[in-house]
Amino acid sequence: VGSTRRWRARGGDGARGVEGRAGRGGLMPSRWEEAWKEAAARNVEELEAAGVRVSEAEYARLDAGGGLSREETFLDASCELLLLLRARFLGIASKSAARGFVENLEECLALFADHGNSEKALQTLLELQRAIEGSEDLPSKRKRTLRAVARKAFFATARAVDSKGDGPAAGAALPFLPPTVLSHAFRHLSPLDLARCACVSREWRGVVAVGEPRFFRELHRKVCPLVDNGAAPDRWKKTYLEKATAHGLVFHRDFSLRRGCMKCFYLEWWVHPSRPPQREGCLCGMHGVPFTSAMAVAVFLAEILERALPGRAGKTYFTYWSKAIQPLLLSNDDDDDDSDDDDSDSDS
Repeated sequence: VGSTRRWRARGGDGARGVEGRAGRGGLMPSRWEEAWKEAAARNVEELEAAGVRVSEAEYARLDAGGGLSREETFLDASCELLLLLRARFLGIASKSAARGFVENLEECLALFADHGNSEKALQTLLELQRAIEGSEDLPSKRKRTLRAVARKAFFATARAVDSKGDGPAAGAALPFLPPTVLSHAFRHLSPLDLARCACVSREWRGVVAVGEPRFFRELHRKVCPLVDNGAAPDRWKKTYLEKATAHGLVFHRDFSLRRGCMKCFYLEWWVHPSRPPQREGCLCGMHGVPFTSAMAVAVFLAEILERALPGRAGKTYFTYWSKAIQPLLLSNDDDDDDSDDDDSDSDS
């Protein structure tokens, strides 16, 4: 009870408490995320209108169980299940697919007691509770079971969040790590996490400052593996930030472990950062880019929709190309032209 009261005092209970923090790193703060959520809901509506039923094999492609089984991908998989539940996925799923989805949902709620130790996890759990209560497709018996599991998970997660940082090691000094180890760890962080690490101490700020060009080069290649603008070493940060501002659809801030492709509808959990995702036969320049939870759900539903309705084939990728990929490649060509002009001026 005490944990619940403290959580409510911080504004955690109620829609205003959760949505108020959305702009500061909540579940889906970006306007692109809202667009992908709407696209997923439209795909479900079209599948339902066409009388299409998602089979168990098609649902298995999303690999929600695989995402839930790993701590680093647990929250992303939970968000994908939440989006499917909100989009009324059970209305278009076959009996076997619906059974698998509900089992994954129950597994997700039960695992929050182990993996839910952050405020983001608590926000996700609250959203799942509301979606379960508002779902009209869940059988009443299943809903009662999920409600009980969610209640138990909520108290366990709230206690973990409240006790976080209160242990005996909370005030202990940071362990010593050589700069080479820190530099290797910082290579896998997002720009926001790099900025936070630079505020920890002078030593960490020095490591971030020395390796900053290399870090942003790795970020650029991670987000856009087949598009390289050949920027100079001292311009990687500026180039990356310009792309992130102009093309939020591709250069989003959610560096999740989900990778995919809008053209061949490839999806996988990218649990080995040293091994870039590959798939033969796809020549798309944006193959294997990071996907947020909403993007992954929309792509998963779009593949089923285009296979079920051949008249729609290719339209999803065409929209994605016109809004994101084509401007990105054109801006790369402009940068190359500017660099050529600078070289000619210097030669003259």
